[in-house]
Amino acid sequence: MKILLVAATSAEIAPLLTKHFLGQNTDSFILGKHQVNVLITGVGMVSTAFSMGQELTKNGYDLAI
Repeated sequence: MKILLVAATSAEIAPLLTKHFLGQNTDSFILGKHQVNVLITGVGMVSTAFSMGQELTKNGYDLAI
């Protein structure tokens, strides 16, 4: 399964990555059988929509969080 984790800033997602995964500077990693990509979009709805639009145009995901 290909998973996309989305956050506005790296500070928002750093605790999750540090505690459960590899470290706070990780943008892509394997978790079991799953490929996990991290997308930092920037603050605001416009920035999030733009960044996610670009990412989803280039790559397909089974799950986005």
